[in-house]
Amino acid sequence: MRKPKKLKATKLFRRLLSYYIWFSVTITCIAVLVFGIIIIRAVGPVEEVLFPNIRAEAIVKSDYTHIKASFIQSLGGWVEIIDSKRQVIHIIGEKKAGPLQYDSIQWQKLFYDSKTKPYYVSSSPVPGTNDQLLAVVFVSSEYAIQEPLLHKVAEEMNEDFHISLVIGLVLLLILFMINLFIYGRLASKRVTRPLKSILEGLHSIVDGQYDKRLQYSGDYELQQIQDHFNTMAEKLEQAEQMKHEMEASKQRMLTGISHDLRTPITTIQGYTQALQMGLIETEEKRQQVLRTMLQKSQRVSELIDDFFELSKLESSDYPCELEQTDLSEFIREIAAEYYPLFEEQEFVFNYHIPSKVVSIPANSRLLYRAVSNLLSNAIHYNPSGTTVSIVLDVMPQEVLIRVEDNGVGIPEELRPTIFDAFSRGDRARKSDGGTGLGLTIAKHIVEKHNGEIKLQSVVGKTVFDIWLPMQQTNQTTQTVVGRSIRRKQVEDKSYLKQ
Repeated sequence: MRKPKKLKATKLFRRLLSYYIWFSVTITCIAVLVFGIIIIRAVGPVEEVLFPNIRAEAIVKSDYTHIKASFIQSLGGWVEIIDSKRQVIHIIGEKKAGPLQYDSIQWQKLFYDSKTKPYYVSSSPVPGTNDQLLAVVFVSSEYAIQEPLLHKVAEEMNEDFHISLVIGLVLLLILFMINLFIYGRLASKRVTRPLKSILEGLHSIVDGQYDKRLQYSGDYELQQIQDHFNTMAEKLEQAEQMKHEMEASKQRMLTGISHDLRTPITTIQGYTQALQMGLIETEEKRQQVLRTMLQKSQRVSELIDDFFELSKLESSDYPCELEQTDLSEFIREIAAEYYPLFEEQEFVFNYHIPSKVVSIPANSRLLYRAVSNLLSNAIHYNPSGTTVSIVLDVMPQEVLIRVEDNGVGIPEELRPTIFDAFSRGDRARKSDGGTGLGLTIAKHIVEKHNGEIKLQSVVGKTVFDIWLPMQQTNQTTQTVVGRSIRRKQVEDKSYLKQ
């Protein structure tokens, strides 16, 4: 399954903090904008009351004949256009005081501040006349600011303020919801969706679907959860596969045991009934039957012993006490014990053992069982004339015990499962002389020594290699397995005489 592309993960706290800051800033900006609009709408009428359009600069135009002065006229005023000689050339409204030609003294008095002045006067140049014409506004001081007008405008302002406030609050609510939706979508994309994927993954694990893997892009913490979840799912899947393999192996073992027990027991039962019924008449046949019954009973005993030994070795609590052992002398004793058996079966037996002491921590009883199983298989499954060799090779950190023969070999399809219980090359071997548990027991014994047993893939030969560490440490297994280059040089050597 394709793994998701890993991005640079941000801390979830930073991500949520940035979202919160963004949300707060946008809400603040929206609130300022909305209430700013409300204030502008509310303050406008106030300015019109406190600073009404009665000043000349507020109404003057380049085309002075179109100046709008209705508000000024309603306050009892008028507008005059005066040229550079202070002569009135145009009047808007009704002129109620003053000459049509101002002298300098009259002109100055117009702009004096006095509580007794009947009119409020302001002036502004007419645009486009190069200050040659002036627009002068006259407003009665009595009506410059009218109290009734203030009350009227205040009522209008109050009503407009409430309308603006309602519109502003509705607008603020709409913008708040939009902003909240955007924030929710971002949070959902970065947080909620990964959590939903995790929940679905947990449901799949509960349902026994251990092949489920999480694939999402998230923040640092969520990616850590994803990595740990995928690791857990992978381990569970491997455990489930191992469980199925163990169940299948157990089933094969039970089938093998029942088969291997049924055959000799059936034979013993048949001969026993024949003896009871007196069907075997001669003493010679009776002795032959008794020998067969003895052989079959011994086979049953061997099978039970091997099965019992295997069940103990498979237990993690099985004690394997190691003590320093001279492996050279150990191999010599095994070779001396098996030499007569090879001669009796007309085998050629070779051995290569160093003359020096090779001391390693080992359990002599168990290791003897492992090596003797390999030698016994070479005798049981090969024809006369086969050459068998046992070799001890020493390296700086480990030793090699090799058992090699040039007999009938092991079929390629059986090699991957050769160390499984009751896995025997029945189609290629001349008999089924063993119990089918010998290699399985040897494998467990070697692993108890933190070693490794391998079947080499060599055409025309059967080569079993047992690798054992010179010293036992906590990392012995990893160290031994990691020496592939040095092992390859030794594995390529052939000790067998052609």
